[in-house]
Amino acid sequence: MGITSDVVEETPYEEIIEPTCPSCRQSVPWEVDVCPHCGYQFKGKVILKEAPKAVAKRRRKGKKGTVVAAASVIAMGILVFLSMEYWPPAALILLLAIVVMVVMAAAPE
Repeated sequence: MGITSDVVEETPYEEIIEPTCPSCRQSVPWEVDVCPHCGYQFKGKVILKEAPKAVAKRRRKGKKGTVVAAASVIAMGILVFLSMEYWPPAALILLLAIVVMVVMAAAPE
């Protein structure tokens, strides 16, 4: 009963997953600049310039949605706390449904 040690070599990511073309969804080699199936250009001035703008726009939307969601949850908590004695349960459920719809509408895509 001896101790054995098996060394496992880690396979590089490039060998496990092949990238796919965003245009035709076909597998393409890592080193190509143009899709051999449809001609989509992977590396180019337009793609590299537009990508950071799209990411920045999504980040701004995400921050706005988070702020709106947090404010809605806080407002809901205050309304429920202040109105527990005065509002019937059905009105509270309706209020909760309205707040949930507002949060979902403000959430980033």
